[in-house]
Amino acid sequence: MKSKTRVAISKKLSSQTRQRINRIPSDPLDVFVFGEGACGELGLGSKIVKGQSLTDVMRPRLNKPLSSDDVGVVQITCGGMHVVALTKDNKILTWGVNDFGALGRATNVEEDEDDEFNPAGSTPGPVDVSGLDPNVL
Repeated sequence: MKSKTRVAISKKLSSQTRQRINRIPSDPLDVFVFGEGACGELGLGSKIVKGQSLTDVMRPRLNKPLSSDDVGVVQITCGGMHVVALTKDNKILTWGVNDFGALGRATNVEEDEDDEFNPAGSTPGPVDVSGLDPNVL
């Protein structure tokens, strides 16, 4: 015997306009990083600057390329090997490991012998969103 399930929606609810429940992020953030960083997921680039290691960052370090004044990250999400950030001007930046196109952008570059990581993957870079509906971002 099949059971039938019905959903009843009141006329009052169905005619109401939807309200936005989440505020669009707009406050630029300073991004601090720490941790192993062996996959370039700290976003510090590929070259050692002023002797600072790009891996094994034991204390939170300001990620200067992601300055709140210049880039203006307003939202960020992190995985084990890659990171995605939204900027104040609605750009999507990614960095870290790009296996199977996980970063949503090309990171194939010729590496320099001074590079500790792939420079394109370990440096925050924009994702081409030209094919997305403008209302998505």
